[in-house]
Amino acid sequence: MKVFVEKANIDDAELLAEIQRDSFDDESRTFNNNEPGGPEGYDSIDSQIEFMKQAHYYKILKANEIVGGLIVYVNDSLVYNLGRIYLKKLRILHLDRVGMNQ
Repeated sequence: MKVFVEKANIDDAELLAEIQRDSFDDESRTFNNNEPGGPEGYDSIDSQIEFMKQAHYYKILKANEIVGGLIVYVNDSLVYNLGRIYLKKLRILHLDRVGMNQ
């Protein structure tokens, strides 16, 4: 099974917010005194739409299912910065080094 990265769109915002919330809350509970939390706007549909307008927002797909996302910001000097990357908690997600095949 291959994993793909495609440009996210507004129709993806609700699911991306849900996956992001689950991902960051799970990590935060593990490393932050059992408290949920994440970066600003991580659990907001409106914030996902804003991120799509302000940056390059991609969805990560496995078997045509959205399993995560990533946000890349470009500054005035055309420097690209990875702002955020997150994945849905999956039972098994194998990525080989070359083709990202499962």
